[in-house]
Amino acid sequence: MICPVLKPFDIAHTFIASWAPVFMSNNGKPVGAARAVSCGVFHATIVNVCIDPDYQGEGAGRLLMESLLTTFPLEWIFLTSVPDKNGFCRKLGFLPQINAMRFYSSSALDSALQRGVLVQACGQPHSQVVPARCKVGLNMSAGMA
Repeated sequence: MICPVLKPFDIAHTFIASWAPVFMSNNGKPVGAARAVSCGVFHATIVNVCIDPDYQGEGAGRLLMESLLTTFPLEWIFLTSVPDKNGFCRKLGFLPQINAMRFYSSSALDSALQRGVLVQACGQPHSQVVPARCKVGLNMSAGMA
């Protein structure tokens, strides 16, 4: 399956703590899993959509995603996708977003840079970023009532 490498306990915990875990099997064999986290009112984020490579391209991913999408009659649903699955996500109605950001620990930043999932970091193309935190000044009073 195309998923982050995690320990079985960690995987079980993420699904238990999720708003909407969905599993798929074929004759008792695990085929795929997906999960979403949400407040249950306004927004949701679909994470960890994993399909056994033997079942990719046969509709298993579409069925898992449709199951999650019908679970959430929300304003919007966010999805993080691996680059080669963007076309699949667009077929389901997901649109690219230019204002999404993610905070990475140092080791996760290294991994994201190596996998090519960051388009730009710290104002530089991902290939030129030294895995260190960008210094960003925040004006905490701006826009606060």
